[in-house]
Amino acid sequence: MTEHTQKTIQTKKALTVNEASEYTGIGRNNLRKLITWQKIPVIRIGNKILIRSEVLDQF
Repeated sequence: MTEHTQKTIQTKKALTVNEASEYTGIGRNNLRKLITWQKIPVIRIGNKILIRSEVLDQF
């Protein structure tokens, strides 16, 4: 991950699953399982899944 990408992710309010994976170090598949099990609340816009960065910090 480049320094620019890292700074961009840190300033976003909501992250995609891929971005959240990079941000937390948790694999994409494991994040998707946590979402399916409703352990992490998400925002769904169409097919897009967004996770608030505050939620990830608390998790």
